Amino acid sequence: MSDVIGFGNLNTDILYRVDSASYGREACILEQKEEAGGSAANTLVGLSRLGFKTAALGVVGSDSAGKDIMEILKKESVKISGVSKKKGQTSKILAIIDKSGASTFYRDSGVAKELELSDINTEQIKKAKYFHMSSFVDSSKLDLQKALVKKLGKTKLSFSPGKVMSHFGYSELIPILKKTDILLINEEEIKYLMDESYEGACSRLFKLGVKRIAVTRGKEGSYVASRKESYNIPTYPANVVDSTGSGDAYAAGFLAGILAGRTLSESGKMGSKVASLCIQHMGAREGLPTMEKLLAKSVQEAIE
Repeated sequence: MSDVIGFGNLNTDILYRVDSASYGREACILEQKEEAGGSAANTLVGLSRLGFKTAALGVVGSDSAGKDIMEILKKESVKISGVSKKKGQTSKILAIIDKSGASTFYRDSGVAKELELSDINTEQIKKAKYFHMSSFVDSSKLDLQKALVKKLGKTKLSFSPGKVMSHFGYSELIPILKKTDILLINEEEIKYLMDESYEGACSRLFKLGVKRIAVTRGKEGSYVASRKESYNIPTYPANVVDSTGSGDAYAAGFLAGILAGRTLSESGKMGSKVASLCIQHMGAREGLPTMEKLLAKSVQEAIE
């Protein structure tokens, strides 16, 4: 059995760090990088490095990018038997990163837009403790994601809607939110989703059925809550190079804490620490730590 099986875009991230991201102006490229990406996949890699058993669902193209993504997931000990392959181009993300580490994304969905429920071995979902789902392409695949949630069985749902799915709005996502054990979302996204402050939004979401919520708030840290308790978790000091994948990294740390039986506040601190290590590097995966690094003495003391 896997600890976590994840579903979301599997794409190539093409990253450019520039001296200025202002529109209508010429900018200099300071650094560039190309790597395998995708929100759910980044979280799976983070969890795998922390020692948990993970597996991926999704689709790649028949191009070299698709082959590379599969090889990298396999190297990171993420099971890939649930990943489909379709003739065509693998999804791509172009990310422009400014000096502050803020990112702007441009997406080419490629074969991801062709994925159907019949392409997915949904029985695999039932063979994991958690099913972690992130955004996938656009609203055209929302019915697919709703259908996947119906296949959960006793598997718990971890949901990270991201900006794409948050913009669909609360009413569209109710069938998913009702099944959500853990909601991982940032402050801007929950505002789009619920049209109110994160604290008020959390109260409504608990009434709907969500069990635990982690709201990341950038420099302000994060807010983690259940029906019975809530905590404001501070950030860890970090030299921000690139915020790409910071939410995915936080999700990996938070889920690792929950899976390890840690408390809500401890899990929030683990999420914050993993994110702080991630953003000190360019790209979503280079800075993801092993459990040994995460629980080094100074970090362990801070978490406890």
